[in-house]
Amino acid sequence: MDRLTAEADMLLASQPRSPEKLARAEGLIRDALASAPDDFRALMLLAELSVRAGRPAEALAALERACPRAPQGAGATACWFQLGVERSRQGRLGEAVLAYERLIALGDADATTHANLAELLMAEGRLVEATARYREAIRLETPAAGSARREPPHSLTLA
Repeated sequence: MDRLTAEADMLLASQPRSPEKLARAEGLIRDALASAPDDFRALMLLAELSVRAGRPAEALAALERACPRAPQGAGATACWFQLGVERSRQGRLGEAVLAYERLIALGDADATTHANLAELLMAEGRLVEATARYREAIRLETPAAGSARREPPHSLTLA
């Protein structure tokens, strides 16, 4: 199982990318999921592969299965963030809001998460909440006094 996902991950990360590599990675991921249908890592790899292959519905389905199974920490953060992004891309704004709110509830949200959520809240006409999220994004990205950082990061500019 671990060998299958490790090899698939390596294929997805390798350059140059080719349809043959994607097909081989997909076969490995599907084999891994056949033996462990709820494996978080395999589901995340399937989501990544599906995005690259232009199959957004499949990517979303994999993320929706993966996120509730995510281990605490970086895995959960990445999953809920990507779920918010994919739901937004598919026009499922209310569901995207829920994904970003779940990420914030985990306590791992960065400025980009808050800015993305603010955009969605604005689209839903929830301007007071959007303003609060933009302010949080700015707070998280504003360099501390005396910081060596000279230029504002992209997420601060967005917020």
